[in-house]
Order: sequence, then C-alpha cells, then structure tokens
Amino acid sequence: MKNSYLRNFILLLLFILAFSCLSSCKVADNTPFTVMILPDTQNYSEKFPDTYMVQTRWVTENIEEENTRFVIHLGDIVQNSDVESEWELADKAHRLFDEAEPPVPYSVVPGNHDVVHRGDVTFWDTDLYEKYFGPQRFEGRNWYGGCMEGMNSSNYCFFEGGGTKFMVLSLNFAPGEEIISWADSVIEKHKGMPVILVTHAHLNLKGRINHPMPYGLDGYIGVRLWENFLRRHENINLVLCGHVGGANRIESVNDYGRPVHEILFDYQSEINGGNGWLVKMKFFPEEDRIDFTTYSPLLDRVWDSPHTTFSLDYDFPAK
Repeated sequence: MKNSYLRNFILLLLFILAFSCLSSCKVADNTPFTVMILPDTQNYSEKFPDTYMVQTRWVTENIEEENTRFVIHLGDIVQNSDVESEWELADKAHRLFDEAEPPVPYSVVPGNHDVVHRGDVTFWDTDLYEKYFGPQRFEGRNWYGGCMEGMNSSNYCFFEGGGTKFMVLSLNFAPGEEIISWADSVIEKHKGMPVILVTHAHLNLKGRINHPMPYGLDGYIGVRLWENFLRRHENINLVLCGHVGGANRIESVNDYGRPVHEILFDYQSEINGGNGWLVKMKFFPEEDRIDFTTYSPLLDRVWDSPHTTFSLDYDFPAK
C-alpha cells in the first residue's frame, strides 16, 4: 500500500513539474516563416492598378501557406505625390491587409515620388502620404510601434518569427540629422532586438549610392548612411531598399564584427510597370538561412537569377 501511495505521489509530482515547465518555459519555434517585400509600386498606382491589387490580394490569400508574419513596402508607393487618385488606389490595395481576418501586419515608407514635389520649385509635400498612410491608419495595431513626431514618414513596427521578436525600422527618403537621432533612440530602447532597416534609397547597381544629395536634400543615403548610422548598430543586420531599377546586394561587416546584408529590389523598369514582381523573404531558423525568391502572382512565375532569387547565411538570434 505504501509503495502504491509513493508511486502515485511521484507521478503527481512529475505531472506538476511538466505542466509548470510548459507554462513558463519558452519553447523554441523553428518553423520557417516569411516576410513579404513590395518593391516600388509607383507605376501600378499610376497606370496598372489591377497589378497592385493582384499583389496585395495574393499576399493576403496566401498568409497561411507562406506562414507570412509581415509585409514591407520599400517606398515610391505612387508616381506623383500630388495626384490623389494614385493614393486612393494604393489605399484600396493596402486595405486588403487591413480588412483581412486577422489583419495582415505591414509597414510603409515614403520614397522620393511620395514626398518630393518637382515643379518650378522643389519642396517636400507629405500631405497625401500622411492622409492615407499616416499613424492614424495603424493606431491600435499591436505590431505598430510608433513614428517620429506624429509623422509616419519614419516609423517602426514589430513581428515575431522563430521565437524571436524583430523590429522593422523604416526611415524617410534621405533622412536628415533629426531622423537619424530619433532612429538611434528607438534602437537604444530595444537593445538586443534584431532590426530590419528599410529606407527607399541606399544601393544602386554598383554598390552604395555615393553622390551629392538628390533634389538638394542634405540627407543620409548610401555611403553616408552606412558610415554615420548603420555600421554603429550591432543589431542591424538586414538593410532593404528600392529606388534604383534592378536588384543588387552587398555584404558588409559592422563595428561589432557582425555581417550586414544590404539588399536592393526595384522592378519598376520591367514591362507593364514591373509585371507584379514581389519578393518572398523566407527565414529558416534551424538552418541559419534566408531564401529570397522573386515571384510574380500576375505571371505565376519565379524570376530565377543570381540577383533576384538567392540564399544568404543569417545568424538567427534565437539560436
């Protein structure tokens, strides 16, 4: 009888310990997951509205199959910053993310076509960007972190994958000193969190952009952004950009000896305004790898070339 009581007591104790561990211990999630990238959509907003809708509809309808955790837009949402009909089309396309059940987490960042007015006088015009993609659009979303001084031109968001929380930090086209200081403070508040840095203009087809600031803007892009911001942050290990037609990538080493992948995707120069090409960025936590696949839901085809579809080593933070 005593042995029976002892056996039952031991079994009960083991059950309590197992339940306690399941309740409090973080179990590693090594399931592959995807972040979708929407390169410059400016031509779709202006001339090919159906293609924009095909892209966002396909992303929305394939959330579970692709295990998509987040969608990143690389800027140049529209072609003409002062043409409201283009913003209305972009709004309609992204509303598919907002109205999905559950909503699809995503970020946007303005490119030069979204905020720079080019006429007799060059000046910033962010009114329509903020009207359609300002912070009010994202308020209440648990993945939206915030923006700089109430203007969503520079913003940050979060997503989780592989048991790790990531930040997507998006900086305005040619960010100035104030934006860089703000970005420094955001990263400082989230030390140790891996950061995907998004800014519209950074690479060209030869490497980092290294020429006088466009439109007379005294901002940080390309070489200047790397030297004064990117290399100083240990947890920025992916940098994504658009702006220059084509695809390119370089690997650098930051001040902490860690690799940084800087990658350009922009398909606006392809026929039909871009042929619907988007990029699937698929993380494989167990294998420390990211697969980039350029795919068109319009053509239902993968663009298989060394610059458009490739794999990169990635030191996954959860390991």
